[in-house]
Amino acid sequence: MAIVNMCTYSEDIKAIFLRQSGLAIINELLESKDEDILLNNLRLIMTLITQKKSEFSHIGKTLAEDSDYKIIRRLIVLIKEGLGINFCILSK
Repeated sequence: MAIVNMCTYSEDIKAIFLRQSGLAIINELLESKDEDILLNNLRLIMTLITQKKSEFSHIGKTLAEDSDYKIIRRLIVLIKEGLGINFCILSK
């Protein structure tokens, strides 16, 4: 959650995170069966692709295209099949 908060307030932090193996971390955490980790990872993805008005960012495209679209494919599976965590239902 700390990374989510830092990335929310600074485009520089987003860039540093992505340069320091951030995409690999996101990919790894998308496979987590821990509800809190998975939900915070989804928040991190949203934070990374959100941009301020009048700014153009390639972060969303970078996330989507990395590792042969692995993040996009995993997100589609999560949407179609759910989280795979007992008693966990996404309400948002």
